[in-house]
Amino acid sequence: IIHSCGIRADLHVRLARLISGRVGCVSTISLTKQGPCADGSGDLRPGPFRRLSGMFIDRFIASSDLVRKDAIDKAGIKPDKVIRIYNGIDTLRFRPYSEARDRIRAELNISKETILIGAAGRLVWQKGFEFIIKSMRIITRTHPNVKVLIAGDGPFRDHLMMHSRMNGMEDRLILTGFREDMEDVLSAVDILVIPSLVDEFPMIALEGMAMARPVIGTRVEGIKELITEGETGLLVLSWNADALGKAINRLIEDRNLAERLGKKAREKVEKE
Repeated sequence: IIHSCGIRADLHVRLARLISGRVGCVSTISLTKQGPCADGSGDLRPGPFRRLSGMFIDRFIASSDLVRKDAIDKAGIKPDKVIRIYNGIDTLRFRPYSEARDRIRAELNISKETILIGAAGRLVWQKGFEFIIKSMRIITRTHPNVKVLIAGDGPFRDHLMMHSRMNGMEDRLILTGFREDMEDVLSAVDILVIPSLVDEFPMIALEGMAMARPVIGTRVEGIKELITEGETGLLVLSWNADALGKAINRLIEDRNLAERLGKKAREKVEKE
């Protein structure tokens, strides 16, 4: 049995099946039509190659119901060939009450009194990180002790710095670059925000939920599958900095709600 993920690997698997006729083939669909992954795969539009090559794959794995639906509706893959298997999370590594909070805040020169809004991911337009920066104008009117931390690297780093300067938020934005210790970084965060414009099934959401952090996400299909409004997090319209700012203010001002959402989010990750 060969398992592949990504267009280059998929091509070799299909060739192996064609030549041998005896190899069992499983292929993970890594992204929807909404955006390419790092190797250029993820385009699920029907085409001669996909229709023909689909004949040589025994099972397709989709990481979410959204991806499964796209594979069936847009790529023409037979429904009985596509199985949804959610990505997993290590709930021992990502757990509440980490002792790393003070250490990370000291490393990044963040005071204990600062309310820290966190986000993480590749710095690309799809992630919508500039809307967190824009939302700060609303938040800081009533909560001046707020900062934003974004972990990750990518081509939009300069774009985000420009937005921080335009909005007068340079001293409130912390870009950490890529971090391998996300469980420690998340321990230092008070609220996790996922402002994606399009998304498949963001792992950072699972990580934040496992850490029992209150999560605010946008109402895009891949995130709505993870977060239940008012139960395991809050959902706002994408492309809307005002709505995002109001949701952040709500969690800052209602700590009981924030704690309850974080607890329920942890329970969902443990269960599902």
